[in-house]
Amino acid sequence: MRSAVRPRNAVAAAAVVLISLSACTAQTSPSPVATTSASIAASATLTGAPDVTPIPDAPASDVVIHLAADHVRWDVDTLTAPAEMTWTLEFENRDAPPEIHNFAIVSGRTVADRIFMTPNLQGPATEIYEIPGLPAGTYEFVCTVHPDGMRGTLIVE
Repeated sequence: MRSAVRPRNAVAAAAVVLISLSACTAQTSPSPVATTSASIAASATLTGAPDVTPIPDAPASDVVIHLAADHVRWDVDTLTAPAEMTWTLEFENRDAPPEIHNFAIVSGRTVADRIFMTPNLQGPATEIYEIPGLPAGTYEFVCTVHPDGMRGTLIVE
């Protein structure tokens, strides 16, 4: 038989949730999934599949995709990349400090739903990232620093 949650346990749980949420809105760099010199896994939304795993040892493609953050918006809202192959992201932050941006391919709103994520990038600056091969599908990309205004669709075909 399940026991009822005691009020002080509920208060403690609520405090943990509030602390976690406030930590998510901080302007500090999260622990990156990878560094700029290594492949970075992005979080994505794959149509019809809740769990997406990058393809290990996926062959490299010659595809280079440029994406810019400009005035706290993406310069494009749709990207197309090759399926089951790695590709290169040329990520440019055109915004001046204090604006920072990152790029994540996601399958949901939690940290666990991130398939790939870059470190935060203070602009103006450009970094190059090797994106892991992903199964064909439609994913979402997002700046986790500005998730309400910086979202787009990644089509992997």
